[in-house]
Amino acid sequence: MEHNIDGNPDYGHLTVSLNLGEKFIADHGALAWMSQGMDVKARLLGGKVSAFIRKLVGGESLFVGEFSHYTGGQATFWPSVPGEISHRRMSGDSFILTGGSFMDCTPGINLKTRFGGLKAMLSGERSFFIECSGEGDLFLTPSERLSKKTLTARSPWTPGIWLLGNPA
Repeated sequence: MEHNIDGNPDYGHLTVSLNLGEKFIADHGALAWMSQGMDVKARLLGGKVSAFIRKLVGGESLFVGEFSHYTGGQATFWPSVPGEISHRRMSGDSFILTGGSFMDCTPGINLKTRFGGLKAMLSGERSFFIECSGEGDLFLTPSERLSKKTLTARSPWTPGIWLLGNPA
């Protein structure tokens, strides 16, 4: 699978080129256009209970679209709110998203709803987060600009985390 992100930072859109046998998962309503002959199936990501909890407390869609093409084709996806699209290649690690930040992924990505604890509830932000894990490509729509920082054991943050906000 090949992908191309254009239009960042204001009007990002993602174009995915699928080969025979490849699949791509997109959030409900993210499709802008697709090649003729594209096969689209609506499904619950992670099973009925997990998808319902993600919808109820995480702010994500209940259904996602699974795209494939019998000979190879393209599809373009837009975020629900105009803005930047970011890509993260997952290699068995995990990554935490705020609700509403998930856009698209490849089938090897697992999504789980996580409770942020009392601190998250009292902060005025969302109390539930989406934990992404597995292997594959993850596409997200952060509410602010992403800055990648390399952190050490002495850093006040967990090593490997991506920080939201303006770069320092």
